[in-house]
Amino acid sequence: MTSPKITLFNIEIDALTMEQTVNLINKSIVEKNQVVHNCINANKVVLMEKDKFLERTLKDADIISADGQAIVWSSQLMGDPLPERVPGVDLMENLMKMGSKNG
Repeated sequence: MTSPKITLFNIEIDALTMEQTVNLINKSIVEKNQVVHNCINANKVVLMEKDKFLERTLKDADIISADGQAIVWSSQLMGDPLPERVPGVDLMENLMKMGSKNG
């Protein structure tokens, strides 16, 4: 599974919109491929400095979304902007709607 990525805080973050993320996960479901999703926010960036298990867990995910607005702003300041925030709770809500619609 490939998608455009940016590197920020030593983490490759998927440069996807909410809709693109939902579609990518749906494609994985249809193709019966396991997908691991994780979100990054400012708190996790700080915690990763001391918690190498957290850092490894983040880096091992198939899809990493910018959960926090601070991550999106940082990407803009670094000149490689993410298209939007993809909060985990909103993603779950969208996936539940997709699952309900698709049976």
